[in-house]
Amino acid sequence: MEKSHSDGPVEPEVGRLTPFFEVEHPSGPDNERFVAGFRDKNGKRSGVVSLPRSIVDRAVLLENCLYPQINVDGTVRARPEDVPNELFAEMLEVGNAPAIPLETLVAETLDMHMYEPDYGEEGVLQAYRAMREQLKEALDLVESEIARRVTQHPGTERIN
Repeated sequence: MEKSHSDGPVEPEVGRLTPFFEVEHPSGPDNERFVAGFRDKNGKRSGVVSLPRSIVDRAVLLENCLYPQINVDGTVRARPEDVPNELFAEMLEVGNAPAIPLETLVAETLDMHMYEPDYGEEGVLQAYRAMREQLKEALDLVESEIARRVTQHPGTERIN
C-alpha cells in the first residue's frame, strides 16, 4: 500500500522495516559487491539483492554530475551536483571529498603532460598559455575582492 503526502512524492509504506544499502562484506577480501534490502527491528534482513560494484558505480556516477568547488583558502574539491548539504557534510566527515590545493592540481597537470610535444597537433604550449590566462584572470578576481574588502573595512590590511 502506498502512502500519499500532500506536499511530496508518493512513497511506499514499509511499516517497521528499514531500508539499507551497504557493502556486502566490508572487512572481507571481496568488497566488490553491495547488498540492498530491508531490515526489521531485530536486524533480520529481507528482500536482499546483491549487486556488483560496477553496476552501482555506473548507476551513481552516470546519474550525477561532479563539479569543482573552489574554497576561499585556495583548495578545490569535487562536489556532486544534486547532493544535499547534509549529505555532503557527511562525505566531508568520512573523507570522501578531499580538498586539494590549487597549486597541487596545476603541478599534477603539468607533470601529466611533461613528455608531450610543445607544438603540433598534440602540442601542449597553446593549452598551457590558455591555462595561464585563466589563472591570471582568476587571480585578478581575487585581488579585486581583497581590495574591495580592504576599502570597505579600513585597517584590515594590517591583519593580513
